[in-house]
Amino acid sequence: MIQIFSLEHAPHEDPVYITQWLHEKQINLQPVRLYEGDHFPDVAEVGILLIMGGFMNIYEEKEFPWLVEEKKFIRKVIDAGKPVLGICLGGQLIADILGEKVTKALHPEYGWHTINRVTPLLESSYVYPERLFALFPEKVQAFEWHQDTFAIPEGAVRIYASKLCENQAYLYHDRVIGLQFHPEMDELTIREFLHYSSSEIKEKGLEDVKLDILERISLTSSGNLFVAGLMEYLLELA
Repeated sequence: MIQIFSLEHAPHEDPVYITQWLHEKQINLQPVRLYEGDHFPDVAEVGILLIMGGFMNIYEEKEFPWLVEEKKFIRKVIDAGKPVLGICLGGQLIADILGEKVTKALHPEYGWHTINRVTPLLESSYVYPERLFALFPEKVQAFEWHQDTFAIPEGAVRIYASKLCENQAYLYHDRVIGLQFHPEMDELTIREFLHYSSSEIKEKGLEDVKLDILERISLTSSGNLFVAGLMEYLLELA
């Protein structure tokens, strides 16, 4: 049986729809809750690694010392050729590990944003399987909640951009995917996330954004369909 692990950095930042999708396929997902002090698995046990979001930044290693060991672990998993999917903070961690900068975004993104495919995979010097083309539709309605942004690692290809953030997704070779947005969240989890983030919403004056999120909450289906396609592909590689 394939072993899928998710590195989790905070409550309300778990794989959500991915967990539901895997459950329907009778595949277990094993959480590694770093904020609770869970230990990393042996790299040899990892079939697929998911790296989830979180409120911390990749450079806050003094406040969150487990980030140091997490980066080492992710590097080993990538070097071992395992399929990896990083979401938001997860995508930033992979970019950092692969030698690129993670910086404050010029325009933080909150709520629903349209992301557009920008780079044909054929432009890359790396030979990608044709199967990959179908994974990335021209547009995805994405839920965003980030202040930082990653640069595209050397050897990776940029896939998506939004009006406010040019780097929304990248593919490193054929089995490491970094996303800046949250396709894994469902309606219930977004409602819980907004409740959990109420002080941040008030502090940053995001009340109108919150209303828009709730009015268009059915857009979660776009992200869920997208991430299901990614998981199908990663399972084929594992």
